[in-house]
Amino acid sequence: AYAKIVLTDIFDQTVEKKVQIKNESPNIFEGNEFAWSLKGIGDFEFAKVNLNKSTEEMQIDLKAGVPHDYFDSTYASIKVQNTSGKVVYNKEI
Repeated sequence: AYAKIVLTDIFDQTVEKKVQIKNESPNIFEGNEFAWSLKGIGDFEFAKVNLNKSTEEMQIDLKAGVPHDYFDSTYASIKVQNTSGKVVYNKEI
């Protein structure tokens, strides 16, 4: 399995990397329920993503506030695609 990681530093320089996900489990998405926490400066949780594979539902909770005061542009983004690759949700924070 691979993940695409896009990093932007405080000088707006962007680096995009494709990295292999190493995990003892052959399938990192074993199970039905997953949660991701997106944190900014001082561990401020500015977004939380919950995925339930059995019901095919995703809940995205965006919190009010700024994730990082030093970033004038995108700090993080959430993009959800369906099985055919069509973007069904895209949010830049």
